Amino acid sequence: MIKSGSTLPVKKITKEPLYKIVPSGGNPPTEYTPYWITASELNKLQTSSAGSLGKLGLPLETHSIKFDVYEIRPKSSATVFESIVAPTQQGGETQAGGAIQTLVPDRTQFNEAVKVDNFQVNSQ
Repeated sequence: MIKSGSTLPVKKITKEPLYKIVPSGGNPPTEYTPYWITASELNKLQTSSAGSLGKLGLPLETHSIKFDVYEIRPKSSATVFESIVAPTQQGGETQAGGAIQTLVPDRTQFNEAVKVDNFQVNSQ
């Protein structure tokens, strides 16, 4: 998890929900998925173009235009770590990174992931 960021993770305590996007109709996040984003980062994605997906450094096979949004809520205060997504390269394709990712090392501090929304990114 530490190498997924271009910055060292910073420890935070949160009581806020966190979000994960998956291609529409795809598998929901597992109970072990550590990579999440805040509501602020989700809002940026929902109002941006498809090209902004590279900020998350997602594997190319997960790029889509339509996404399902899953949410986890802390059971009380939860310990997480934030860092900036590092640039990635896959098969000659480079992604800029740059979004703020929230790393959840202990999912037992959160409720089960629940699908809460879906959205379509602007293809422009």
